[in-house]
Amino acid sequence: MNSQKARVLAWLTQQNLCATTLLEQRIPRGAARILELRSDGWDITTRECTQHPHSTKQVEYVLHNSPGILWPDLAKDATPPIYTAT
Repeated sequence: MNSQKARVLAWLTQQNLCATTLLEQRIPRGAARILELRSDGWDITTRECTQHPHSTKQVEYVLHNSPGILWPDLAKDATPPIYTAT
């Protein structure tokens, strides 16, 4: 698993993930990483961001279940990113 995809998955196991947060964490193609995870069998939905206000419509990703992989092993090396309002 590439490092960006692994980081996104680790964050998703801990919290919903805003697309803006992915950009702040230097993952400009976050939607592509989400698509790869979905192709791997992860159940991830997209909805309008409810975590914080945005001046434009932004989305967040929500992980519902895994394809049989233990989450703690994935999350141990990744701290969830903190959103900083701009």
